[in-house]
Amino acid sequence: MADDLTGCCDAALPFLSRYEEIFVCRRFSIKFQKDVLLVSSTASRALSGTEAANRVRKVVDESILCNRRLLMKKIDSTLRGPVAEEAEAVMTTGGYERIIFCSAFPAQKRTVRDGIFRVD
Repeated sequence: MADDLTGCCDAALPFLSRYEEIFVCRRFSIKFQKDVLLVSSTASRALSGTEAANRVRKVVDESILCNRRLLMKKIDSTLRGPVAEEAEAVMTTGGYERIIFCSAFPAQKRTVRDGIFRVD
């Protein structure tokens, strides 16, 4: 899931060589039973932490209904928005034991070095 349609398309790129069908949707729908389902439904960057977490929980709940084993929550590469609240909502709602968190995007001069996020 991502905050916007552009983010969903960015997240889809690594999967193009592995899967025949990838769906990018503006709203989540459990009718899709495909290998990869990308969702652009949160629009949560400008929301409060509580509101953003509630939107993320709804998408995670619906993805569990589709038996999704892996869930990706794309974040803004400059860490805008309630990133921590959304990550916690994914973990607790989905019952995930691990989260891989990285905001780096070296091609756009966004890197993490010695645990510090840097832009330019």
